[in-house]
Amino acid sequence: MTPLFVWAQEQLCDLLGRSARRHPQAWEAGPKTRLLIENGCGASAEEWLSTLAQAFPGPEQPFQVRFVNNRLDRHQLLPEAQVYLTTHLCQRLLKRAPQLNWIHLAVGGVEFLEPLVIPAHVKITTAAGLSAAGIAEHVIGLIIALDRRFDLAFGRQRRGRWSQSGILEHIHTLRGKTLGILGMGHNGQALIPPARALGMRVIGFDKRGNLRLDGLEKLYGADGLPNLLRESDFVVVCLPLSKETHRIIGSEALAWMRPSAYLINVARGGLVDENALAQALRRRQIAGAALDVLTVEPPPRSHPLRGCPNLLITPHVAGNIYTFRKEIQQQFIENLKAYLKRGEYLQSELAFY
Repeated sequence: MTPLFVWAQEQLCDLLGRSARRHPQAWEAGPKTRLLIENGCGASAEEWLSTLAQAFPGPEQPFQVRFVNNRLDRHQLLPEAQVYLTTHLCQRLLKRAPQLNWIHLAVGGVEFLEPLVIPAHVKITTAAGLSAAGIAEHVIGLIIALDRRFDLAFGRQRRGRWSQSGILEHIHTLRGKTLGILGMGHNGQALIPPARALGMRVIGFDKRGNLRLDGLEKLYGADGLPNLLRESDFVVVCLPLSKETHRIIGSEALAWMRPSAYLINVARGGLVDENALAQALRRRQIAGAALDVLTVEPPPRSHPLRGCPNLLITPHVAGNIYTFRKEIQQQFIENLKAYLKRGEYLQSELAFY
């Protein structure tokens, strides 16, 4: 056998092996629940298998699990899947999955569901609230960074320059300052305790104007946005994105804010009119802004906020699901146990779908 022939054989075997690996393991016939998990749902396939094995010990598990690593996997496995763990959903995927009974979305923000037609028998659950504590910590960090002008200090450090000018005169204690929170869901509520611990006064805006929350001094209803913006030293956007809230912070809302106030957005980029914000920052209409989300991510070179003064941007990391992988897995496991018992309530189920 010549070396060339051996090499050709090895190449052929490798090619056949890769081809086989591209075809996912098909579903087995039988009564076991068919569980499909998308790659990137907070943990690797190995971690998910380990977690499932610990939660369902024994030789026989009541489900079979497959993983989606590419489009081919999804194309072949989704039509027969009964439970689907993913981070996104669209009408095309729903049409390809006639046997789905339950979809778990490992994310908190699910505005992409708004235009979808979801069959009445399909349960939808989300990871809403799991990352709230982390988002609150991120917001507090941004508040301190804005108030203490860390951007100026770090920029001078990189240039080897020592100067207090422009920093000292902007530093004020947060005690007694007013934090205005737009949206009193999981993320908005998680901000109340750390803000209060810093001595801040906390007010909120929510269309459910009858909420009663410990530590919240005042809650404005649907018509109270101008009042909240006029009162606040720091405005934090925690609203879900919808037709009603799209660009809720525009030129008019920015005009209601104090010249000494800061805007922080950790929800969705579409909640803020970025052209209006860029204009407000360049005109010094407000003191500054910090954004963890943008309408287009990553932003193009022509983005209106590029080069704006007094602006901090973090790359959509405040609620990173990999930070909360254990919580995501635990929530899904508890829901899977309830689902398999048939008829039990699932955590974070969207009742209006």
